[in-house]
Parts: sequence; structure tokens; C-alpha cells
Amino acid sequence: MKERVFLGVAVAALFGGLAVWAMVARRDRPDAELVASVMARPPAPPIGEPIAGDDASAATERRALERAMLGGLPLVRIVERADVGVLGLVLAGRDALGAWERLHEGVGESGRWPLVLGDGWAVRAHENATRTTADTPEAIVRRARSLDLDGWIATRLASSRPREGDWPEEIPDPVPVRSRVVRDALDLPVPEVAVALVPTRDPAEVPAWLAFGNWAGCPEPAVHVAMLARWRERYGAEVVALGADVIELRIARPPTDRDASMALAREQIAYAPELLADGTRSIAQIAASRIGAPTWTLRWPRTSR
Repeated sequence: MKERVFLGVAVAALFGGLAVWAMVARRDRPDAELVASVMARPPAPPIGEPIAGDDASAATERRALERAMLGGLPLVRIVERADVGVLGLVLAGRDALGAWERLHEGVGESGRWPLVLGDGWAVRAHENATRTTADTPEAIVRRARSLDLDGWIATRLASSRPREGDWPEEIPDPVPVRSRVVRDALDLPVPEVAVALVPTRDPAEVPAWLAFGNWAGCPEPAVHVAMLARWRERYGAEVVALGADVIELRIARPPTDRDASMALAREQIAYAPELLADGTRSIAQIAASRIGAPTWTLRWPRTSR
């Protein structure tokens, strides 16, 4: 473990130095305070506990890695959950999304949904959440299925009263969104991230396994499950990454018309009010940005979990 901590510090220091040189080379430099805050952040803690190569409890995950041609990478135990550990692997941030694609192809056979979790700080947030909840993943999923989601959305919108706004004259082409989970505030790859293999084939159930949510402004885990299930059915939404305070989704069938996108925007504003945090955006602006968009990023104010 000491060796892993030392390696993590060394890698973080190396990438911190590279970040400075990258900023010097860029014309669109961020302000000095942003650079200083990133450089001052302490190195992320090591991710997970290594699993012995002969541990039979990890056989399913090992087969999943082999099918994805990732069999040479060691497994780690990322979180303990309902007597079943969520296992995964540790990769450089620049390689995580490619690994996700390869693992995603084998979900039907492996029964393990791949999920990019972020760096050691994000993993620690997930560890804290799973350690402090009394709810099992199955209990959270059951509660999600009985939830009056439309009523929950209406209540949230009634309390926030977001501005409708005007529909834009032209709909801009969707802009590729860089991951907040595998890239830092300077838009550089995170040195080391976890990719979990969650014991479910249903991406909507992923938040239940990590007890994600239930802090200031962020819905409880059952709401996340219910909302992701709705968007999976309507838009082919699949969760790719789940950081400490952000969900990143890949969308197979994004809305293509004004009515559908306005309805979606209301749901998303109720679900993630941070979309309107700066006070300048409206429901119509959010809706227009969702037409044809292949990815969605939704986040909540970072706070203690």
C-alpha cells in the first residue's frame, strides 16, 4: 500500500507539472486562480484494495476483463455493498472511456455494467455513501419503482419556478462535451481513475449500488434510479460515468422536436437545478441544447457526503 501511495503522489506531481506547461502553451489560458486551485489540490488517495489473482469471488469480473481484452489489468475492490463488493480496475484517465466501450459490449454476458467513477477523491465519496446507508440496492430499486416521479417533478418545479424563456430562432449543432470525470478543471486527463463493474445489466440501477445522492440539492438514490429508468425507456439513456457530484449519460435517441425537448428540460431542471444556477438560462435554452445531443451531463453542488 505504501508503494501505491508513493506512486500516486509521484504521478500527481508529474501531471501537475504537465498541467502548468500545458497552460503556458495555451492561448486561452484560464485565470491564475483556477490554475492555482488545481495545483494546490492534494494528491488523490489510492483507489480500492487489490484482489488476489486466485480469489474465486472475482471470477465473473475477470472473465469480463478478458472478453474486453483487458485481462492483464489487476482488479481492485472499490466499495463494499450488500455483502457483494463492487469490483473494478484502475486506469489512466485518458484510457477510461475506451475501456468503458469495450466492457459495455459484454454486459449481456457478464451481467456487470461498466461505470467510470473518477479519481480517488470521487471513489472515497462513493465509499462514504455506501458505508453510511442502511438501504440495500434492491430496496432502493423497489422504492424507485413505486415512486410517483411526475408528482416529485411537479413539486420541485413549483418550489423553484424556473423561467420559461423564448425558443431560440436557430438550434445550434450539438457540441461534444468533455467528461468532467476523466478530465480536470484545466481540461487535462486525470492521472488515475476507477472503472467499476457494477453487478447489474440495467444502467438505471447503478445509483442504487453506490447509494448516490441525498445531499443538498441532490435527490435521494431512488429518484436517480427512477429518472434514469424513464430516460432509458424514452431516449436510450445509459450512464457512463458517476463522479462525486456528476452523472454523465450517453443518449441513443435524443429528442428531435420542441415539445419533447421542453418536457425533458423541465424534468432535468427539477432533477438537477444546477442547470440554471447562474440565473441566465431558461427552460427553453436547456431544451434547445438537448435536441440531437448525444450526451448529457448533470451535476449538483459539490458538498460533503
